[in-house]
Amino acid sequence: MMIYKGNMANISYAVDVYNLLLDFGYIEMWLTQKDKYDYTEATGDELAIAHQIFKNSENSYVDGKYLWKPWHRNTLAYHSDGMLIINLKKISSFAGLVGTCAHENEHFFDHIIENMDFGHGSDSSVGKENTVPYYIGIQAKLFIQDLEAKGIDTPIKIISYLIETHLALQV
Repeated sequence: MMIYKGNMANISYAVDVYNLLLDFGYIEMWLTQKDKYDYTEATGDELAIAHQIFKNSENSYVDGKYLWKPWHRNTLAYHSDGMLIINLKKISSFAGLVGTCAHENEHFFDHIIENMDFGHGSDSSVGKENTVPYYIGIQAKLFIQDLEAKGIDTPIKIISYLIETHLALQV
């Protein structure tokens, strides 16, 4: 689970949406859509099982900042002292913010799940679409963009949709 203790509504809502995607099994579902990912020996099914086991074991923490230093101009997010820092200058859409949370939390899972590695090598994003962090981040972003295109276009509507859909499947 991701935790945000700040006062920026857009980050708070993005973390809430990401946590619902995680809690309601979307991440595991997306992981099982592929058998093989780059930079890992684990299969999609193995990764999904590991996520299911570890998703409630530890919390990751997130914060948002407007990074202004020249060396941050291309940085979407980075980790510092156990905290994920999101560069709000680089992420303009809600879907992008949710996707970044999903991508970065995969690094957190990669760190806490000791018996498998599933990062993406260097910081370059070129050719990394088939790595776990990029694939999950892309799937989360596309999912939110799809909801927005259907008129489910505010964080509250998205959260309501996810909860209502989950509850309907429980019946």
